[in-house]
Amino acid sequence: QDVEVGEICRLKSLTLDSSVMVSVWAEDADRAVAAAKFGGPTAPRRACGEVRIPLRHLVSKYDGALYHSWLALDSPGLSDSVASIGLVSGDEGEALSQALLNAPRQLIQPKVCLSLCKIEDLGPPGQPLWVADAPRA
Repeated sequence: QDVEVGEICRLKSLTLDSSVMVSVWAEDADRAVAAAKFGGPTAPRRACGEVRIPLRHLVSKYDGALYHSWLALDSPGLSDSVASIGLVSGDEGEALSQALLNAPRQLIQPKVCLSLCKIEDLGPPGQPLWVADAPRA
């Protein structure tokens, strides 16, 4: 599902064993507008990176939510290819923790800032409700 920057993406029917894959792409906005307006060739998108968010790990380590959290991005397809040749254990939970830890440390590495929560935590306008005294799961 493609979403624009700042847009809310609702993911329905996810189980605790699911993982959310966030892939970040960049495109030249001026070329995309010109292509749409004048019918020219579309601007190619460039893959910036990706990060997997395993929901079980999110619930157990981060109380089921991330709020404006910066995550360092891996190269597209890197986690799948490295795990397939047996160089890492494939622990997605540890990879998420490292993505959160490395985001402020790796200044040149691509990052994404996102918020992720249960749909029940959204208020009437569809925005997250964050309160200081919210009960912990």
